[in-house]
Amino acid sequence: MRTQANHLFALIVITIFLSSFYHESKASEWKNFQTRYGNHFAIRWSKKLGVPRLIYGKGIPVGNSIPVTQGNIGEFAKAFIGTNKHLFRVLMPDLKLKSIKHIRGNWSVKFQQYYSGIPVENGVIGLSITDDGLINLIGNGYYPGIKISTSPTISRYEAIAFSKKQYIEPGKAETKEAYIVILPVETPEGFEFRLAWKIDLLYHNNLLDSKVFFVDAVSGRILKERNTIAANGIGGTVKGHIWLTPPTYGIIPPSTQVFYPHLVVKLYGTQYQAVTDQNGFYNLPQGQLRVNLVYSTFENADIKLRVYQYAQPGHSIDEYLSLDPSWTWVDTTNHGGEYNVFYWLNFMHEYFLDNFNYDILGEEQLIVDMYGSGTGAWGSYMIFDDSPYRVRNKFAICHEYTHSIQGDLNIVYNYSNESGAFCEGSADYFSGSVLNDPTAGGDWRLDSIDSPNY
Repeated sequence: MRTQANHLFALIVITIFLSSFYHESKASEWKNFQTRYGNHFAIRWSKKLGVPRLIYGKGIPVGNSIPVTQGNIGEFAKAFIGTNKHLFRVLMPDLKLKSIKHIRGNWSVKFQQYYSGIPVENGVIGLSITDDGLINLIGNGYYPGIKISTSPTISRYEAIAFSKKQYIEPGKAETKEAYIVILPVETPEGFEFRLAWKIDLLYHNNLLDSKVFFVDAVSGRILKERNTIAANGIGGTVKGHIWLTPPTYGIIPPSTQVFYPHLVVKLYGTQYQAVTDQNGFYNLPQGQLRVNLVYSTFENADIKLRVYQYAQPGHSIDEYLSLDPSWTWVDTTNHGGEYNVFYWLNFMHEYFLDNFNYDILGEEQLIVDMYGSGTGAWGSYMIFDDSPYRVRNKFAICHEYTHSIQGDLNIVYNYSNESGAFCEGSADYFSGSVLNDPTAGGDWRLDSIDSPNY
């Protein structure tokens, strides 16, 4: 027993030492970054991965004063990542150039992460570089610490067959793409990595359906799927409450009941799911169970709400289960802000998609953490605090969505002073313009030359 106790004590000491060493190393690398380029930067760390997920601020020159071009900008960008590889915890041979785009005076350069020659799902590092050769934004989607076997025991043919069996009539499922990937799977402690087949199917039922499966390449288990299934069977209408009038002076006005669109409804015990239309209506296939139980959460293919990991007790996004295929989201303390945020984010997403054919996320979801310690957005991530006034304010929600667009398009204002005011002011403009209300937003102006207040 004493020997076991000594071993346990030694393990604890080693763990504490390594943890302390790791945090000191992380702080040291960030200090080295600031020494190289200055301290005019904001940073967002991934707590689970221990790496910066986003760095933005004053421009960092690349290319040693050589003008950037389509031909050299990829090389310059990769050299910058290599210089800071310890901060990003990147293995340079794992990166391959994915794309170079030029959008309104900014170059968007993206690199895809590979592990033993296999692409890592969503493992992308992106940089925004001005025409003058200044890096204004680094988005780090690299996943360090992958150590798994890359030898599948499930063949491509078997993975396709497993995926097609998720449909009622497998013979009507057509394979669009099927290739192997490394799939990061988030856990409460961090991330696990699985070798998986990514299977993209087109289902020829009464309506065309596209569905992506991730099949464990070792066990054959379905790890993840994205789909929208429309079929005849169980139908219903979902209603919910939203706030058309924002809170003012600490007073929350009455909510308005509406038909609730863009909500995924699932049939318990099956793979069936459907999305409510503009009239809140959905349609599901008939299940095999004696009792057909439907349920839903605040999630669809584009947007997912979840509880922030450090939220105070009492906050939850529960599954709504119902024996009645038609129901109304109840206005409660927990759900009041959730369905308002979800509704207006989908409203903005649909507006830009319908009017400009612009999809901010592509295949990704906008992840929205509810009840966090602040409110902000950039690219495919957003967070709202637990203020009942902010989450019930449609202007604030649409404002944050505009920040996500700014991040997605790599429209970077070196967020300070006048540029910060412009960033916030443009978000106010779009929220007020889309909602057709000129009173939206705050006061972003330059008061005087001598004493600027942005």
